[in-house]
Amino acid sequence: MRTWKCCAVLLLWLGCVQAFPRDGRDFAGSYRLLSAVSRGASVNVTISVKLMNYGESEVSGARLVLKENNSQSSSLGAFSSTVSLAKRGQTELRGSFEVPREQYDLWQKGATPSFVVSYKDASGRPVERRVELVRMPPEVQQ
Repeated sequence: MRTWKCCAVLLLWLGCVQAFPRDGRDFAGSYRLLSAVSRGASVNVTISVKLMNYGESEVSGARLVLKENNSQSSSLGAFSSTVSLAKRGQTELRGSFEVPREQYDLWQKGATPSFVVSYKDASGRPVERRVELVRMPPEVQQ
């Protein structure tokens, strides 16, 4: 029975190791909607994002860009500062975006904002990688 438990733990561990992002899924993190102000057909949102680099290399001079959920080609804006992330490094960003009301409504119904990390690779070619995000609950004020 002990051998069976050891094998189960080993298989679980191997599964976790394989779960680290590969093939372009190099970035993950969490986000929190800090505020939202309605402006008629749009909503001004302030978002905090904790971004982690699970890729195999350092990224520098990158931009974190907000895209429309149903159109990866349409950008809604980017955080004002550039990002440099060491391999397995992390950073936290905070910014405001003016988004269409339909976009905000999708987020309120459970959709996740669609962010990409945009940077140039070692050869100078532009790269965009999607960020896998999880929503964090609002912070409790004490």
